[in-house]
Amino acid sequence: MSQSDLYIAWWQNLHSGYSATDGATVRILAGSAGTHHVSYVYSTAAGGWLLRITDSAGASTSSVVLAEDRWQRIVVRFQLASAGLGSRSSWLDGIADLAVTGLSNAGSISALQVGVVAGSGSVTATIDLDEIKIGTSYADVQGSVVSGPWSVGEAAPCAQTTLIVTRRGDADSEAWGEYYRSARSIPRAHWCRVPCTANENLADYATFQAEVETPLGDWLNLNTAVAANITTIVLGYHVPGSFSAGGSNYSAASRLMRLGSARSARTTNPLYDATGASVTAATRLTRAALDAAGVAYLVHRMDGPTLADAEALVDRAVALEGVTLAGTLWIDPYGLQGAGYEGYEDELESWANGLLRQRLKLATELSAASDPGSNVVFDELTDDDAYFGWHSTTGSADFFGDQGSGVRALFYDGDSYAMTTLRSVATSRWCPLALAAGYALTAGPTDEPLVTAALRPGALFESLRVGHTWAEAFCLATPYIDDFMTAAGDPLAVVAFPLAGWHGYRRPGPPTGFAPAELIAAAPPGVAAVTLPPLDWSAGGQWTLELRPVDSAGNELADPHAVRCVALDASGQLFPPAPAPLRSLTVQPTAGARLAVAWRYVDAPGGVAAERFEIFVGPATGQSPEELLAIGAAAEVSVDAGEAGLFGWTSLPLATGQSWRVGVRAASAGAAGPVAWRTACTQPSEAPVIGMLIAEVR
Repeated sequence: MSQSDLYIAWWQNLHSGYSATDGATVRILAGSAGTHHVSYVYSTAAGGWLLRITDSAGASTSSVVLAEDRWQRIVVRFQLASAGLGSRSSWLDGIADLAVTGLSNAGSISALQVGVVAGSGSVTATIDLDEIKIGTSYADVQGSVVSGPWSVGEAAPCAQTTLIVTRRGDADSEAWGEYYRSARSIPRAHWCRVPCTANENLADYATFQAEVETPLGDWLNLNTAVAANITTIVLGYHVPGSFSAGGSNYSAASRLMRLGSARSARTTNPLYDATGASVTAATRLTRAALDAAGVAYLVHRMDGPTLADAEALVDRAVALEGVTLAGTLWIDPYGLQGAGYEGYEDELESWANGLLRQRLKLATELSAASDPGSNVVFDELTDDDAYFGWHSTTGSADFFGDQGSGVRALFYDGDSYAMTTLRSVATSRWCPLALAAGYALTAGPTDEPLVTAALRPGALFESLRVGHTWAEAFCLATPYIDDFMTAAGDPLAVVAFPLAGWHGYRRPGPPTGFAPAELIAAAPPGVAAVTLPPLDWSAGGQWTLELRPVDSAGNELADPHAVRCVALDASGQLFPPAPAPLRSLTVQPTAGARLAVAWRYVDAPGGVAAERFEIFVGPATGQSPEELLAIGAAAEVSVDAGEAGLFGWTSLPLATGQSWRVGVRAASAGAAGPVAWRTACTQPSEAPVIGMLIAEVR
């Protein structure tokens, strides 16, 4: 007989609560003539059911106890041949189990029966079977992968591109895996169980290879249908987190980001973005993008002191998706002083005072410059959404104060050994302390990273702001892989930042110009002044600054907005100074097809006093604010006409049923303040327009 392969596979759920005598069997698959079949054999000594494969050359019994109360993928191979060329093999959950070769099992298989087809001994059991497949190769019978509206390799990190890794035979690790899989609806085929010890830190790289890296690589090479889409790997509860090599403690997750390549410590991350300037909502880390860059996978840890702690990380990440941050971002840019450290400190200061940080629209607490080598300068964190700092070498639980309105989404401190453990809170290391305090996501190194390997906040926060996952944000922010830096927490977590507030723009030229506007500032609601990042303000130049309100959906509103023309003299100083902006402005229709305009104005302390108010009126459609300013004021009102800072003016009759744009600004002899704009319709049935506060960009 010529050599021939037959693969049979199925999902099974063997329910606990059965009764069976020692040696009892349940035949689950039977071939023709009774020569090829698969049975489950109950073993009192093993404490469960074992897999037995029988063919015309005899039988083999596995030593691995079958899983109970969960779905398990079983694959059996009959290689039919004479003259000692045949074999019988099995795989449990994608990992090789039985492998018996040199068989003369030339009996033919012309028919198969699947299900409980026979048995012996006393057995009462419930076994569910699903997705039974027959083929001539392992690839033919792999478990189905849930597909999405994308081609292979085009999906960003999500449930359908995530692989769970747990410790084989560990009930708690298994329980965590099912808890995470269920919470994220990850396909049941996306689960690899490696034969590792429960040690968090392994003695050497060879041990890590034997326990984790090689079994994981073999699983992916075998289960090609899953591997084709995987972007993200989660090392779960009781899976090792680091290994020693050359006197240092290296990150398991960072190493596996180069799975399939020879180990090369401190490999430059080809996806690293030092500033976050190139991050957009469209720049997703798909399987295709990872392949193009030469990065194998995005790998994170989810571990903790207890199973409940590890499951809490799942709950917190899922809960993040239902809230918008409303607390405080704490930033500590100041760490070690001296040669080699100034650059990183400058980077953090620049980000903390720059546009990318402003666009987060969070209240921010910035530390003061510290003495060389000092620890955290904040006494404690309160109302905290996130923390980013460095060289706070030891911590304590007391650092985490009243959470208040904070969500505790992300904590990072560039401590040299922040991630040496996730399984103990009896430590001064920041990562386990942050998770114990309720944070969902954290990151840190397993050994001294040096400042060149520290995370960069620009890419980290900008990636999260535009809607990327924690997996993508961490990858873009870390300079090296196959190194020390490690991310903990659900890689699929997303963080929602507030959208409402203000956006500040500038464009060259006067308000009548039409040059493209450049976003230069952002602020949350209630903030009346922001510090602009360094910009090119050429002496003798002129710019138009515009402040636009943004609603809770992130939409910029056309009205009301404030516009100010800024001119610099030959020495680069503002010239001329102008009056303050209006405090409020309302416009509403009144009898006789007129518009009643009311505003409130108070001179800024120490500023230029207003001498008059200029009023601009024109159709709301067909004429832009810039064009109305170019036409000139329709009327002027003296500052003496008001009382207690309140002023008013009524227009001449206007065309009825039409929407009109009205602008008002304070003016002095030398300059005019920003214009406040409102629109209203002359139809009396229109509801009155409610005024809004106008804030000046400074």
